[in-house]
Amino acid sequence: FIPFSARNIYSRAMGHLGFDTRIEHRNYGFADNCSRLVEISEIINLPKGFKKAQLPEANSTQGHAADYDVNYAIDGHSILFNETLTFNKRVYEASDWEAFRQTVNTQKEAALRYITIPK
Repeated sequence: FIPFSARNIYSRAMGHLGFDTRIEHRNYGFADNCSRLVEISEIINLPKGFKKAQLPEANSTQGHAADYDVNYAIDGHSILFNETLTFNKRVYEASDWEAFRQTVNTQKEAALRYITIPK
């Protein structure tokens, strides 16, 4: 399964997810709605009989314009999901595109990663 919070359910509030990141290089600057810090956390309690889970690997990107960090952990019978995104500007230079693009793509990829819980 994919944690509910990891599925980008808040995408209407995250304008950066609307950018077309298939563009590999920009010649001109671009603007987002605002600078922002996005922190999403979820605790998933496992039912009895389930103790082990295969979690996706932690992933992070760091850049001058944007940062991303996602991690999963097991605490007893609970799975902890934490995702943090930082967009440092509202108006970006063309040179900021790679860090911005990488952060957005990494968040989109994390929304597709499954947690496997064998019984």
